[in-house]
Amino acid sequence: MEGNDIKKKTSIVILVIIIILIIILTAYVFININKILQEKLRPPHIKIFYIGDFSELELDAISNSVQQMLDLMPNWEIITNESNQIAVETAAEKSKKRTNKIYGEQIDANSLIENVKKSKVRKYANERIVVFTTYGLYKEDYSFLFGLSSPKENICINSLSRYRELPEYEQELGIEWVVRHELGHLGGLIKTGRSNSYEKGGTHCSNYGCTMGQAWTLQELQARVYEIEKMESLFCSQCIKDLK
Repeated sequence: MEGNDIKKKTSIVILVIIIILIIILTAYVFININKILQEKLRPPHIKIFYIGDFSELELDAISNSVQQMLDLMPNWEIITNESNQIAVETAAEKSKKRTNKIYGEQIDANSLIENVKKSKVRKYANERIVVFTTYGLYKEDYSFLFGLSSPKENICINSLSRYRELPEYEQELGIEWVVRHELGHLGGLIKTGRSNSYEKGGTHCSNYGCTMGQAWTLQELQARVYEIEKMESLFCSQCIKDLK
């Protein structure tokens, strides 16, 4: 009789433990599903960070171009979060660098993107991280870059270094172009294989006067920004349709 009581009590204890584990597991699943749903429903946010010393002209050009993109993608929002600024600056310090005979000190753009990713400045998966720097950028096989984006990581890096060689008006247009261009990549432009596109340093738009065309030199940049200035829209109709 006593043995049966012990078995009965043991069975009850095991049952209680199983019920508690089921409750904990259910709560864990519910919390994670709720978190996933919140992230899905949460509008995309842009976190902007600065590395270096910027002029008033540069800051105004950045602000103007970001606002232009928000006008095209009204569901996006800007997050001002200075508490993570040091983490991004530390990411830049850790990144691979070199000194170019023509362009001076440069940061490896891919290395910077990777280190920004590791810095965990992103709270939600759909946050776009945008970094502006006055240092030069490069990557393997390229002497310099105006900017580089990683749609997979939702991070883009923009260098204002080369624009300082231009007259003020062209400098402003150039900065606005690169900001829109890289944010366009983070907004889903351009899908591989799309009509009116080409592959060169990523997929770019071949439609005349579209921001998503590429520029590899200052001369190409100058020509492109004046092309865009003549157009009624900053992006072609295909790219506007594809922005998300």
